[in-house]
Amino acid sequence: MATAICHMPPMPIEYKKKFNEYMKNYRETHKDNIEASRKKWRDSHKNDVDYIKKKNALSNKYYHEHKNILLNPTRCACGGVVSKLTNSQHSKSKKHIKYIESLKQQPTLQLVVEDLTSS
Repeated sequence: MATAICHMPPMPIEYKKKFNEYMKNYRETHKDNIEASRKKWRDSHKNDVDYIKKKNALSNKYYHEHKNILLNPTRCACGGVVSKLTNSQHSKSKKHIKYIESLKQQPTLQLVVEDLTSS
């Protein structure tokens, strides 16, 4: 489960409800100012926005061209099933970290990754 990075400490529920209500009212009363500031930002960052759109289009194209490679499941030595897309997340999991720590205690073992599609 992914967790969002939050810059604020957790709020009590009653304060959070009041804050959400305040922000809702603020957005309704200052709608024109918010839209104007967003338009101003988009206009001043036009090149950045175009670059991001092109970059996203290239990433999307690469994903669809290499989908079978990226989603090909493999078995990690710790026993987890991973793909190239989920490998980074898996390597941070408790199961994998625990396995790596056990390898440090027994340095003769080696990490082996086998391809599940070859079986």
